[in-house]
Amino acid sequence: MKFWLLIAALLGAVYFQTFQAGFLPWDDDYNITLNLYYKIGVWTDLWTRIYYGMYIPITSSVWGLLYKVFNGSPLPFRILNFVLHFINTVLLYNFLTWWMQRLKINSPWLIWMTLALFAFHPLQ
Repeated sequence: MKFWLLIAALLGAVYFQTFQAGFLPWDDDYNITLNLYYKIGVWTDLWTRIYYGMYIPITSSVWGLLYKVFNGSPLPFRILNFVLHFINTVLLYNFLTWWMQRLKINSPWLIWMTLALFAFHPLQ
């Protein structure tokens, strides 16, 4: 348990500045802040229509809920992304550990290097 708290703290230290960022100018405006489904509250259309070239009803519903509940603040989106990235880091660790055991390779440093590359790479 302490191990994962350390990983979460390291991830938090690396990505702390993103919690203060606003929405991104690439596509957050179309997907979130200008999304009429969120503004007028017609969420059923998210499940029956393509919006902005994508059919992602679960993702759109979660985004819409965050947008509505937190009055359009970008912070809950950043927290959600952080939590999902942490969960994916844990899943990758478990997969790499299982895979290395299955291949009978005893190389913890390889697991840690791969995990660090995934967890702390700037494109994440």
